Amino acid sequence: MEGKEERFLNPVLQTARQRVLLQEWFAQYKQPSLKIHTITVFTNKKAIIKSFKHNLQVIQLGQLPSFLSSLDEKFASKTLTNRDQRTLSSFFVQQHVPLEIDILQRFQLKEEDLIKGISCPQCYKFSMVRHLRKWHCPACLFSTRDAHVRALQEYFLLLHSTITNRQLREFFQVPCPWLAHYLLSSMNLISESKNKGRRYMLNFNS
Repeated sequence: MEGKEERFLNPVLQTARQRVLLQEWFAQYKQPSLKIHTITVFTNKKAIIKSFKHNLQVIQLGQLPSFLSSLDEKFASKTLTNRDQRTLSSFFVQQHVPLEIDILQRFQLKEEDLIKGISCPQCYKFSMVRHLRKWHCPACLFSTRDAHVRALQEYFLLLHSTITNRQLREFFQVPCPWLAHYLLSSMNLISESKNKGRRYMLNFNS
């Protein structure tokens, strides 16, 4: 990088370890034993791969299409039937667990460090003001109807998976409960209950 050489952990050993773990995972859930081929791909076009011997398990991004084509030619016959492929695909979907990352903890931040209100999507300054069904930016005079949508999406990703009417009013500086209720109801969110203190969750399928 920038004329300097960087040393990485042996990627071939890493992919070999991942292959073993995947094989063990298949065996644990009694899935078909499949041939697993590993390859390490360097996506940085400026990267120069140096090795004491030629290693076909390490390639650059531009070589990936030809590598995949060679696999197609080498294994032309099907290992799994179409039915087995559908079954395995369904199994992958069922076992999938979304990756959850605590962004604040990763960057050593606290919720109190975040600026409250809704930032302007045009100039990114805080905080927009709601007037006549629109959000208005006092800094650049930009106006929009849906600035709260992006703000809420960021809230769900950065802070909590749910939000209440009160939390929305406090964090986004919304002046009254009925307006907060209107904003939450207009976003097709999933609600956990119908009682006071109802919690809303982002509907990723909407």
